[in-house]
Formats: sequence, structure tokens, C-alpha cells
Amino acid sequence: MEFVIRLGTGRARSYPLPLAVGPDWVQADGGWTAHVQLPKIPKAHIIVPSFSSVSNPSTYQFSIGRESTDLDLSLDQATSLMWVPRGANTVKPKCDAFSAHIDCWHSTKSSTAVVKLHVAQQERPQDELVVISVRPLDKRYRPTRKPLIEAPQPTPISQMMGPRSIAGGICSPTATAMALGSCWPQTIRACHDPRTRAFGCWPLAIHWGSQCGHIGAVEALFDWDSIYQVLSAGSPLVCSINFSKGHLTGAPQNQTGGHLVTLYGLTETKALVMDPAAKSHEEVSKEYDLKEFADAWLRQRGAAYIFNPKLCVYDI
Repeated sequence: MEFVIRLGTGRARSYPLPLAVGPDWVQADGGWTAHVQLPKIPKAHIIVPSFSSVSNPSTYQFSIGRESTDLDLSLDQATSLMWVPRGANTVKPKCDAFSAHIDCWHSTKSSTAVVKLHVAQQERPQDELVVISVRPLDKRYRPTRKPLIEAPQPTPISQMMGPRSIAGGICSPTATAMALGSCWPQTIRACHDPRTRAFGCWPLAIHWGSQCGHIGAVEALFDWDSIYQVLSAGSPLVCSINFSKGHLTGAPQNQTGGHLVTLYGLTETKALVMDPAAKSHEEVSKEYDLKEFADAWLRQRGAAYIFNPKLCVYDI
């Protein structure tokens, strides 16, 4: 099973993929709450929730649980992911149908579901984007052969040119800075999670994008037409890849269990990528075999940061 629900209002309507209107907000618990019904999800699927808003709430929480008549997701039947802009996710214990994995959920058995989003702010969310994407955890999605499609090539930034103490762990903010055209040092600081000391928290990257004027979302992608649509809108994608030794020819790393790169174009046979793991800024631009890149990116999870396009001045 593969599907995605995208709900947005106001400035979020500039997101490069189709949106439905919404969500329907109800004032509750000192903030605002929305519910999204999902179809029955098979076992071994990933569910990625994402929220972005120009109002920049201090705290928001997604919960998923089995569908119930009153939509009240108690802790014994639901698992939650709580995000604060400058902190780590707080992961609640898993329920019997879904388990929490920092930035997403996995289905542990086939189940219907409802997702609850609670935003801790007084004013009603505005210019907001809510995306929930679902796909198998492990499935090969062969690339579609199409002519060249490109977003503007980002200014190259090598994470290895950053501070030595953190250079190996800042692929996410570096790839995000390239995609957004944002100041690299500021992006690193914005994506730092002080509780885990990590830089790869997906919601922090999306939150930083909204602060830069780019409404965005994390999606577990499965549709090549959507990828081409994002690129044709002028937006690079920040792609989460992993590959075993020798399975991505020309990559700076021989293998990786998780790495973020910026995809800005596709030809019939190549993926045009800015790979922050390169040793220098001059070596960041790469052309990877499209089949190898598709396998490294889309076979497991297919996660990507997607932002609405905006003209920016690059500053590294």
C-alpha cells in the first residue's frame, strides 16, 4: 500500500505537490487539535507525519492509534511523537499496532488508524501544511525514464569543510542549506538537537525551512511523477539514502546506513546530486547512476525533505 494525505492553507498552497484544503482544527487542551483518518494499513509499513507553519508553534505532537468512534487516543491504544523546535522527540511507548521510531511510525500489524495532531499555541494555525505519507518499509521503485529535468543547481557545500568535531554528522543541515539557499552555519545551529547532540532530526529541518519562508514537509516517497513535479517547480529534494559497500558508484562514502544528499535533477540515466560528504566544496556535485541512486534512496523508506520554492541569496 502507498498513499499520501496533504492538507494545507494559505501560503502552504505553494507547496509543489497537490494539496487538499484543511485540516479541520478544534480548540482543545490549551491549543488546537486536528484528526486525520487513515485507511487500513498493512504490516511492515512506514507512516511519516509532518507539520509546518509560519506561526512556528513552540510544541506540537502527533499521535497514531487504532480508529475509535470518539477519536480519543489514550496512551494504551496510541503512540506519540512530540517535537519542540530546539529539542529531541519525546517518544511514548508503542501501542500494539504501531511503534515509534524517532521521526516516524512503523506498523507492527494490519490495522485501521487515526492520526491526531495537537499544536500548542493560542492562535489558530495558519499557512500550515500537514502531510502524512505511508508506504512499505522495503520495496524497490524502479526509476521512470524521462528527459532531463532540473531545479536550479544549488551552491555546493561540503560538510567536511565544517568544524572538525561535527563534520561527520552534519549531512542533514548541509543538504538542507543547499536546498534552501540558507546560511550554512545558521542551518547547522537550527538543526542541532541539544538533548541527543545530533543534527538529523527531520522536524527540525522542516521547522528551519519555515523560519526561512519555505513551507515544507518530510514525505516517504513512492511516486516518480511526484519527484519530477517537485523538480519542475524549481525545488531540490533532500533525500535520505543508505547503501552497502560499492552500491553507489562514485560516492564519497563506500557505504552508509544513513546519509542526506540534495537531488536537483534527473536525466534518463543519471541522478544529479549535491553530496555533502565530498571532501571539498568543489567535489560536491555528483552524477550517480539513476538505478543505483533509486535503490539507495527509495528502497527503504524513501524519505525526503520537500520545500516550496523561493528565490534566496546563497551564503556559505
